[in-house]
Amino acid sequence: MTIVDVAVDNGSFETLVAALTEAELVSALEAEGPSPSSPQMTMRLQLFRPNLEITAADLLANPN
Repeated sequence: MTIVDVAVDNGSFETLVAALTEAELVSALEAEGPSPSSPQMTMRLQLFRPNLEITAADLLANPN
């Protein structure tokens, strides 16, 4: 099971999964090797968007 599988199966990370897909990072995260994921990163992602007062759609629409 990969970090992407966990995020998809959890159901609480729809924006993260969409962002990973849009950024074409899914295959990199599914590859063998150390994963950049951690509980601290999950917490930061959950806190990031509301603090910027930006919608998930706006965040995903930004090419940068």
